[in-house]
Amino acid sequence: MEKIGSYIPSLHPELHRRARLLAEMTASARSRLAPNLAPHCWISNFDGPCVTLVTDEPCLAIHLRHQQREIIKQLNEEFALRLHQNFTRIRVRVSSQPIGKPVQPSSGIGM
Repeated sequence: MEKIGSYIPSLHPELHRRARLLAEMTASARSRLAPNLAPHCWISNFDGPCVTLVTDEPCLAIHLRHQQREIIKQLNEEFALRLHQNFTRIRVRVSSQPIGKPVQPSSGIGM
Protein backbone atom coordinates (compact mmCIF):
# COMPACT_ATOMS: atom_id res chain seq x y z
CA MET A 1 0.00 0.00 0.00
CA GLU A 2 1.39 3.41 -0.99
CA LYS A 3 1.51 6.39 1.33
CA ILE A 4 -0.93 9.21 0.62
CA GLY A 5 2.01 11.60 0.18
CA SER A 6 3.00 9.81 -3.00
CA TYR A 7 -0.31 10.87 -4.62
CA ILE A 8 -0.12 14.57 -3.72
CA PRO A 9 2.24 15.71 -6.51
CA SER A 10 0.03 14.14 -9.17
CA LEU A 11 -3.18 15.58 -7.70
CA HIS A 12 -2.18 19.18 -8.13
CA PRO A 13 1.38 19.74 -9.38
CA GLU A 14 1.24 23.54 -9.08
CA LEU A 15 0.21 23.33 -5.42
CA HIS A 16 3.01 20.88 -4.73
CA ARG A 17 5.54 23.11 -6.54
CA ARG A 18 4.42 26.15 -4.54
CA ALA A 19 4.67 24.26 -1.23
CA ARG A 20 8.21 23.13 -2.08
CA LEU A 21 9.15 26.68 -3.06
CA LEU A 22 7.80 28.09 0.22
CA ALA A 23 9.77 25.44 2.13
CA GLU A 24 12.95 26.40 0.23
CA MET A 25 12.31 30.09 0.91
CA THR A 26 11.76 29.33 4.60
CA ALA A 27 15.08 27.49 4.81
CA SER A 28 16.80 30.39 3.06
CA ALA A 29 15.30 33.01 5.37
CA ARG A 30 16.14 30.94 8.44
CA SER A 31 19.79 30.84 7.37
CA ARG A 32 20.00 34.59 8.16
CA LEU A 33 18.32 34.32 11.57
CA ALA A 34 19.69 33.60 15.03
CA PRO A 35 19.44 29.93 16.04
CA ASN A 36 16.85 30.69 18.73
CA LEU A 37 14.65 32.59 16.24
CA ALA A 38 14.90 30.44 13.10
CA PRO A 39 12.72 27.49 14.20
CA HIS A 40 9.87 29.88 14.99
CA CYS A 41 9.38 31.42 11.54
CA TRP A 42 8.01 30.32 8.17
CA ILE A 43 7.44 31.95 4.81
CA SER A 44 3.71 31.50 4.28
CA ASN A 45 3.22 33.44 1.05
CA PHE A 46 4.67 35.89 -1.43
CA ASP A 47 2.71 38.17 -3.68
CA GLY A 48 4.62 40.48 -5.98
CA PRO A 49 7.30 42.28 -3.98
CA CYS A 50 5.85 41.32 -0.58
CA VAL A 51 6.79 38.22 1.42
CA THR A 52 4.65 37.10 4.36
CA LEU A 53 6.64 35.71 7.27
CA VAL A 54 4.77 33.97 10.08
CA THR A 55 5.98 33.32 13.60
CA ASP A 56 4.42 31.30 16.38
CA GLU A 57 5.97 33.49 19.10
CA PRO A 58 4.53 37.02 19.43
CA CYS A 59 7.61 38.27 21.26
CA LEU A 60 9.79 37.33 18.27
CA ALA A 61 7.83 39.36 15.70
CA ILE A 62 9.74 42.54 16.51
CA HIS A 63 13.06 40.75 15.97
CA LEU A 64 11.89 39.57 12.55
CA ARG A 65 10.85 43.10 11.64
CA HIS A 66 14.30 44.39 12.62
CA GLN A 67 15.99 41.77 10.44
CA GLN A 68 13.79 42.23 7.39
CA ARG A 69 16.54 43.86 5.28
CA GLU A 70 18.83 40.87 5.76
CA ILE A 71 15.98 38.44 5.03
CA ILE A 72 14.99 40.33 1.87
CA LYS A 73 18.59 40.40 0.71
CA GLN A 74 18.93 36.66 1.24
CA LEU A 75 15.67 35.86 -0.56
CA ASN A 76 16.55 38.10 -3.51
CA GLU A 77 20.03 36.57 -3.82
CA GLU A 78 18.57 33.08 -3.97
CA PHE A 79 15.19 33.49 -5.68
CA ALA A 80 15.00 36.76 -7.69
CA LEU A 81 16.25 35.27 -10.97
CA ARG A 82 14.27 32.08 -10.57
CA LEU A 83 11.01 33.89 -9.79
CA HIS A 84 11.67 36.88 -12.10
CA GLN A 85 10.93 39.36 -9.31
CA ASN A 86 12.59 41.18 -6.45
CA PHE A 87 11.21 41.27 -2.96
CA THR A 88 11.13 44.68 -1.28
CA ARG A 89 8.89 44.20 1.74
CA ILE A 90 8.21 41.67 4.48
CA ARG A 91 4.90 41.41 6.26
CA VAL A 92 5.29 39.74 9.66
CA ARG A 93 2.27 37.93 11.05
CA VAL A 94 1.83 36.12 14.34
CA SER A 95 -0.02 32.84 14.20
CA SER A 96 -2.77 32.42 16.75
CA GLN A 97 -2.06 28.68 16.69
CA PRO A 98 1.47 27.33 17.12
CA ILE A 99 2.74 26.29 13.71
CA GLY A 100 3.85 22.73 13.26
CA LYS A 101 1.94 21.51 16.28
CA PRO A 102 -1.31 19.57 15.98
CA VAL A 103 -4.52 21.51 16.42
CA GLN A 104 -6.61 20.24 19.30
CA PRO A 105 -10.24 19.55 18.40
CA SER A 106 -12.80 21.72 20.10
CA SER A 107 -14.62 19.97 22.91
CA GLY A 108 -18.30 19.29 22.94
CA ILE A 109 -19.77 22.20 21.00
CA GLY A 110 -22.12 20.95 18.32
CA MET A 111 -21.53 17.29 19.14
